[in-house]
Amino acid sequence: LVFQKMICKKSLFVRMIHNQNPRKRLNVGNWYNWTLDKFTVEDEEKLRLLFDTAVSFSVVRHPFERLVSAYQDKILDEESPLGQSFRRHRGEPSFAKLIRLVIKRGMTDNFNIHWEPYISSCNYCSFKYTVISKMETLEEDREMILRMVGAEDVVPRKKKIHNKVVGKNIEEVTKELFSELTREEGEALADIYKYDLEMFGYDADMYLDMTNQEYKRLNNS
Repeated sequence: LVFQKMICKKSLFVRMIHNQNPRKRLNVGNWYNWTLDKFTVEDEEKLRLLFDTAVSFSVVRHPFERLVSAYQDKILDEESPLGQSFRRHRGEPSFAKLIRLVIKRGMTDNFNIHWEPYISSCNYCSFKYTVISKMETLEEDREMILRMVGAEDVVPRKKKIHNKVVGKNIEEVTKELFSELTREEGEALADIYKYDLEMFGYDADMYLDMTNQEYKRLNNS
């Protein structure tokens, strides 16, 4: 069973199930680093073999909502290393500051793993995934994937989805935060994520229409 996590380039994320207690969670501080250490596959041919002989899947979401999730979970959190670094170099965080950083670094394809375009990190054109799931239908898709590998009775049901905004739904929060951006910034984001938007059928205009149509800031920041 291969779990491809979107932020991990050429890495395999496998849920570890203990025979003595299948519901016990491993005590790991940093799951991302632990996963890279345990399951990164450097040999591309070996990775292709794994894709050909296993059930592989990838979970995607609207790239603009993904940016909002990263902002709320990683940048606003004062305990997060990413949030601490942002404050040291850029002062008190705001969504507009993060977006200007994403746009600037996007000019040289220098993305943080939490908002790197899927097309750049997950090799969809090179590897054939068994399932491509969307965050909006993750619970239903998860049940299907578990049935495909015969693990529906082994892995416990999740009670919540990580990185899900509590209270207002993610669409409402994204619209609010995009109202802080200029139209120019919104269109720059749409260009950065154009293949993700097209490939997975996401609508950019629903959020671009919330941006400030008049004020320009990109060339003055």
